[in-house]
Amino acid sequence: YSRTNSLTGLTIERTFYTLTQMDDRARQEKIEHFWRSKKRMPSYSEMMKLTGFKSKNAVAKLVDKLVDAGIVSKDQNSD
Repeated sequence: YSRTNSLTGLTIERTFYTLTQMDDRARQEKIEHFWRSKKRMPSYSEMMKLTGFKSKNAVAKLVDKLVDAGIVSKDQNSD
């Protein structure tokens, strides 16, 4: 199902995807700011507070996206 917004010409799916990308970018910036100010990466609990997520699973998915994009990497001894 795809519905086009007559004002923008964007489909709902594309608009949602764009908003999700913007949300992820804002979350990434908050994590980067934490890293710059504290000289360490935040824990998953701290990332929950930074991003507004309600679960560590949601944070893990964001971290996976950041790893896949080459923005962060995991330590060799982490899962």
